Amino acid sequence: MYVDTAKTVLRGKTYYRHLLRDSYRENGKVKHNTIANLSKCSEEEIEAIKLALKHKGQLAEIESVHTIEIKQGIRIGAVCFLQSIAKRINLIEALGNGQQAKLALWQIFAHLIDRGSGLSADRLAQKHSAFVLLKLKPFNEDQLHENLLWLFEKQESIKKYLFSPQFDKNPSQFFLSDADISIKDHLVSTMLSYVLEKEIETYWHPIGVPFDQGINELGSIRTVEMTIANITYRKVPTPTGLCKKLLDAADVNIPGMIPMKNNSCNFERPE
Repeated sequence: MYVDTAKTVLRGKTYYRHLLRDSYRENGKVKHNTIANLSKCSEEEIEAIKLALKHKGQLAEIESVHTIEIKQGIRIGAVCFLQSIAKRINLIEALGNGQQAKLALWQIFAHLIDRGSGLSADRLAQKHSAFVLLKLKPFNEDQLHENLLWLFEKQESIKKYLFSPQFDKNPSQFFLSDADISIKDHLVSTMLSYVLEKEIETYWHPIGVPFDQGINELGSIRTVEMTIANITYRKVPTPTGLCKKLLDAADVNIPGMIPMKNNSCNFERPE
C-alpha cells in the first residue's frame, strides 16, 4: 500500500492529487487498485499517512511521543529562489557543474543576500544552507579569491549563455577587459548578481515589492525538522502571505522536502 501523488499546473496554479493505492499482479502484469482519494487531506495528514506506511513495522515505536522530535530547521528560501531564477536565465549552465562553478554561484548569491551585513561568506553560507542546497565544499578566503579569478577568466564563455534579446544593453558593458586587471577581483560576480537582480525585479515590480525586501522575506523560509524512530525529515511548510505572493509573481516553487543525505550537512551550524 502506498500514497500516489501527482502534481498538475493549470492556469498558473498548482494542484496535487493524492490516492491511497495498492499493487497486485494479474496475468503476469502489475496493476494498481485505488483504495481511497486523499486529495482533501491536509499536507500534514498526507505526510503522516506516508510516514505510517513507510514505517508500518515500527508503529509501536513511533506511537511513543518520546521517539518524535520536531524543531525549527535550516533557512532555504532565498537560496532556493535564487537558484531557480539563475537556472531560468542560463546562469547555472553558463558557470558549469564543478565546485568552482558552485562557489562562484554562491558568491553571486551572497552579494544579493548580504547587502553589507558583515557576515563572512562562510558564515552566510551556513546561515542560508548553501552547503546543503548548492552542495558546496568548505572553503576559505584564499579559495574565494581564487574563485573570483576563475570567474574573471570564464567571463567570455558566460556571455554566450547568459545574454539574450531580452537585454537591451550591450553584454560587454557588464564585463571587464584585461586593462581592468587591477579591479577585476569582485566586479564580475557583482555584475552577474546585478543581472540576476534585474531579472527578479521584473517579477516583483508589478506587485510593488523592492528587491531587498523580497529577498529578505524569502530568506525567512525555514524547514521543519521532524525525527521519527531515529529518521529525520526536513519538511518545508507551505509558503503563505508575502512569501507566497513573491514566489507566485516569479512562478517559482519551493521544494516540499529537503534531502538529509548530504555530507555537506555536517557544516551547518545553529545561528
